[in-house]
Amino acid sequence: MKKAVVLTCDDNYAPFACITARRILRNAREPIKVMIVCLNLREETRAKVAGFCPEVDLVDAAAFAGYRPAADSVVSTPYYLRLFLVPMIACPESGPSSDMQRYEG
Repeated sequence: MKKAVVLTCDDNYAPFACITARRILRNAREPIKVMIVCLNLREETRAKVAGFCPEVDLVDAAAFAGYRPAADSVVSTPYYLRLFLVPMIACPESGPSSDMQRYEG
């Protein structure tokens, strides 16, 4: 099984997530996939992340707009999307797959 690490961030936490991802990649003993699920990143921040750590898959949580926590939830959308890690890891650029069921917990 291929290993993967998924981090979540917004514009404020992006620098820290990027540094964490880069360290994981540098210290991994075998190939590992690293993804950062982000929400509301400015273009400037996206460019910095891509330049600093191009090996990371940057996944926009907006692609998963139909899969959000309830409005009164204290859980952020990127954090909530961790429930759907398997399809996201398999094909992060395609957005949500048809078999992803919304969790109404």
